[in-house]
Amino acid sequence: LVQIIEKKECPGQDKEVIEKVVDFLDEAGEVVRVDNVVSVNPCWLSQYAIGPVMAPHEMRWHAEAPDGRMTRDEAEKAIKQYLHDHKIRIRLNVDTVLKMLEDLGFCIKLEDGSYMFPAHLSPLKHLCEMWKKEEDKKVYVGRRHFCSSPFIFSPGTFCFFQRQACVEIDKLARMWRNVIIVAKGEVASTYAQCLVTMDKHLRAVDFVARGREGSESQCLSLLNDVTRVWEYIVAKHSPGTEYQTGYLSRKHITEHKEQIAFYSEEVVNDGKKNGPSALVRVVSGGEEVVDTLQDLLVLLPVQPESSKVVQAVLNCGQ
Repeated sequence: LVQIIEKKECPGQDKEVIEKVVDFLDEAGEVVRVDNVVSVNPCWLSQYAIGPVMAPHEMRWHAEAPDGRMTRDEAEKAIKQYLHDHKIRIRLNVDTVLKMLEDLGFCIKLEDGSYMFPAHLSPLKHLCEMWKKEEDKKVYVGRRHFCSSPFIFSPGTFCFFQRQACVEIDKLARMWRNVIIVAKGEVASTYAQCLVTMDKHLRAVDFVARGREGSESQCLSLLNDVTRVWEYIVAKHSPGTEYQTGYLSRKHITEHKEQIAFYSEEVVNDGKKNGPSALVRVVSGGEEVVDTLQDLLVLLPVQPESSKVVQAVLNCGQ
């Protein structure tokens, strides 16, 4: 692109100026730049390259993508079929297209070379089969991010979140439509899981972390990591959405209730004045639910990983 501009469009123009202009146009949405590849016509890119791969299942030219997975050859077949059906004679490099999709956050490249497209994931029919009660899981902690009326989280936000959670937290995360389970920890004593689900109305997201007895710090650390990724994705892909944080009832998430009661930040903050044994109450489904602040782990400090490293280095000098 720089060579074309230098030689044909603006002879003698400084290369550095061209680079800055391309970056500016990328930020403005007039072009799409991923690494060293620039699409000077994003509409063309969307229709002829991204569209055939990302189209809804109802589209007849959509490639088969069981469990949201698609191989490179399946992606190439989908694109070529679309171009053929619409009598469009152009050449596309499928590897470049898939690289752009990956860098734009639409898919995840897996270790076997195939691609995972969160937008094509099947719904999970029975959550209880994938998030079963386990006798050794004694610690539970949960949060809820819920939209203030009349806001909702933008469609597609959860797909981008799934991709980012895989990249930052757990490459082996299990995913379904609007559901993801991530894990962290190499050994049983530090192992923790986190279930994240979005409601069908796109108004609330629940985060539930669990682990073995004594793993409160690990569970809370994983919960914080996951919610941090979610907050980053919301700010990027659902800007302006106003939402609040709630604290899920430990009683309900431990019992794997379908309808989970939660406490608002205001209720929890009022309870903090009375210490960790303070009771918080809420009425949910005609039932009064009661937990203690200690159950909700709102008073437990979490030591950042960087702080642990600092302390370890200082310990070596003692």
